[in-house]
Amino acid sequence: MLQLRGCFVFLEFYIDQFFLDQFLTGYLLLALTVRLARVQVSRIRLGAGSLINAGIMCFLVCRGCLEWYPVSMLLMGTSVFLQKNWRKYLFHMILFVFVTFCFAGVFEGILAILRPSLTAGIALAAVVCRFILRRLWKKKLECSRTATVKLQWQQNTATLKGMVDTGNHLKEPLTGKPVSIIDEKSARKLLGENWEKRKGFFLIPYHSIGMEKGWMKGVTIDRMRIESASDSQEIVHPVFAISSSPVNLGGAYQVILHPEHAAAAGGL
Repeated sequence: MLQLRGCFVFLEFYIDQFFLDQFLTGYLLLALTVRLARVQVSRIRLGAGSLINAGIMCFLVCRGCLEWYPVSMLLMGTSVFLQKNWRKYLFHMILFVFVTFCFAGVFEGILAILRPSLTAGIALAAVVCRFILRRLWKKKLECSRTATVKLQWQQNTATLKGMVDTGNHLKEPLTGKPVSIIDEKSARKLLGENWEKRKGFFLIPYHSIGMEKGWMKGVTIDRMRIESASDSQEIVHPVFAISSSPVNLGGAYQVILHPEHAAAAGGL
């Protein structure tokens, strides 16, 4: 029995199913916001924020005070987006609210038209929202721009020039992570001589004009910071493919940035 604004409403529901639906909804909302904001957040952190949302929502339903739902939203978003830069935090929270309203509208439309189960409706709404966000995101990446790229591996650092290539669709085959390309000379400055024997490497397949297919050595480094004129963003454990030939004959840049890496810096 729930009491809402002086009225008594009798509902029968399964608390475990409700918990799972709220957890799924929270996770998808956070994941969509992270995608739109072009920031990197671990799955563990997303899961923790979703768990907070699911727990609070179960408590609110049992107490019959659903009007406190915004508190759950605030705590869920804060657990994921809280940082020292309050402007970025505020921006991410506003974006989170925007994504939530968009998701709610799509979800209501799907329920009205298709009448699926609640869980199926949540999943389908997330797919539709993700498709729309991907289209908007790709449209914003039509222009190629340069950026300063700072790489770190153990105690070694390198500052290079990078160019965003919207035609670079390289992905690491096992994890699906985006892959940027670095020339071999710059890679050896960062990793040291004979790094292959010390660190090891994996192979990344690629296709290019004039060569049907080939393989490049792949490596995961510790950190990469991409700095543009208006913003900068750090990426943890980015994947790089090492090109045996210079990525630019004129030497203007040494790194070809994957669009997903470049999108991490808001100015690109």
